[in-house]
Amino acid sequence: MARPFFIFNDMLEDSDAGFRQSQIWKLPRIPRTSWITGSPHRSPIPTPIEVELNPEFGTELLDSYHEFIPLWSDKLIAAVRGTGVDNFDLFDAIIRDPRSGLVASSYKAVNVLGSVNCVDMALSTFDPRSEMGAREFTKLVIDPSKARDLKMFRLSERPTLLIIDDDVRRAIESAKLRGIRADPVESTPE
Repeated sequence: MARPFFIFNDMLEDSDAGFRQSQIWKLPRIPRTSWITGSPHRSPIPTPIEVELNPEFGTELLDSYHEFIPLWSDKLIAAVRGTGVDNFDLFDAIIRDPRSGLVASSYKAVNVLGSVNCVDMALSTFDPRSEMGAREFTKLVIDPSKARDLKMFRLSERPTLLIIDDDVRRAIESAKLRGIRADPVESTPE
């Protein structure tokens, strides 16, 4: 049987989440820093990273915000760590809501370490005009033998995609986190 993998999806629509979600904005620009390469940051990250909730969206906090700086709640981090995952760096973050005066310090900016070239390109389907490193997949098939034993990693073929294994999926679902879904992808048989 193939080892199951999932896309960590924190880009849900309100209709999928079942409530009017909040969105963050006014993220600080940190020069020469990418949060999707799968590599450690080379320059110091000024902390805490402070962001605001966008007043045009809801006020309910999510457990994951997917912007150019990913923010995760302490609850999400504990769920992921509970599966033995430790390949990420954390940086203190604060979410403010100027409408209510809310200051939430139970968040971290997350840099997932590990970028893996493990897509079975022969079985996957993608827009042939898309370039390596930015593949637009319509069908994604993971080769588990290339994923090694990693439970969470970024895809080299599409670094904006965060891939998790079934242990992480179950932990996330058990924690009843808000604004996150695990979307299954196919795997080649091992």
